[in-house]
Amino acid sequence: MTFSLVGRCARTGMLGAVVTTSSISVGSRCSHARAGIGAALTQHRTDPRLGPLALDLLAHGFSEPEAMQAVVAATPHRHWRQLALIDAAGRTAVYSGANVRAERGEAQGKDCAAIANIVRSASLPQAMVAAYCRRSVSVSIGFTLWAYLSRPGACPQPPPALSSSRRAAMASFRSESRQKYRPKYRS
Repeated sequence: MTFSLVGRCARTGMLGAVVTTSSISVGSRCSHARAGIGAALTQHRTDPRLGPLALDLLAHGFSEPEAMQAVVAATPHRHWRQLALIDAAGRTAVYSGANVRAERGEAQGKDCAAIANIVRSASLPQAMVAAYCRRSVSVSIGFTLWAYLSRPGACPQPPPALSSSRRAAMASFRSESRQKYRPKYRS
């Protein structure tokens, strides 16, 4: 399960990306951005080389659809890839290969694009784009998405907050682990 969004602030021109995934450490391989150029997402069977390639193509004057077509054509296993791209002007392109696991979807809006795979509803990217487009300039996209997804029935409830005794037990365990596994150096 991964769902992601690339966006551009129309007021400042700043670019960004947000990734949520169930696979540990995969999110760090999905988003790529370059100031004044654009932002890219690569997910499902992610290939971290594709984001920088797409940004290089944008930097060399390719339009976002041309850059997307070139990246898709250049990648092996293209049918397993899911990609999104935004340029510095807010123009977007998306791609989902035929083998990307369902439910999957993609959506584009003014200054943003969203992609998702292995989610409950293929309409999730459209809801993300709608939330992004409705946001106030003074409200962050993270808060806007949190507010949308925290509505009753939108997603499972978060776990309850940890009690102070549980937090203390966890801190003690971390401290003991640091002592136990600290590297020993010979002098």
